[in-house]
Amino acid sequence: MAVARQGRVPAHAQAESLPLTSQPPAPRAKAPRSFEWPVSGPVTNAMTAKHPLGIDIGLAAEPNAPILASATGYVVYAGGPSCCGYGLHVILDHGNGVQTVYAHLSRIDVWEGQLVYQRTQIGLAGNTGHSRGAHLHFEIRYGERRLDPIEHLAPACETPDSVYPLYAVLEGDCALAPGSRYQRSLDTALR
Repeated sequence: MAVARQGRVPAHAQAESLPLTSQPPAPRAKAPRSFEWPVSGPVTNAMTAKHPLGIDIGLAAEPNAPILASATGYVVYAGGPSCCGYGLHVILDHGNGVQTVYAHLSRIDVWEGQLVYQRTQIGLAGNTGHSRGAHLHFEIRYGERRLDPIEHLAPACETPDSVYPLYAVLEGDCALAPGSRYQRSLDTALR
């Protein structure tokens, strides 16, 4: 299992390498306003009082799914023990105190100091650390606070338990797969 360490590039990532920075990046003028979903799958644990750190996205159907950066940022951590806690995980810094965390990975494809762009693959989903099955634990942090990712992720109209109303589709915020239950609902609503 390849785990990136500071200053070392995993062999499978060398072709798309970006230069390492010797200094931490200067904060960006503006933090991202919305984040993309890092992987497609149902939310199996929402952010609640019993699960206060973030959300879990279930990946039983695709246990080694590619995990994508939800927004552009610098990798401030890439590693972790595969036995406990978050397991293999990546933390991206997006500027202005905003960070995202991607935990329980089976493989890490980035290294500390690397600039990654939104939708760049940062690793593969897995079941490392304190985990009871293939899933991605995803957090958005603002300083010391944890933000509910559902409130900051772009609408995902094709998720099985989508809470986004049809106006999100009508306003062009979502694309619907032909024949999906959401497309059928929209067709019915527009008749």
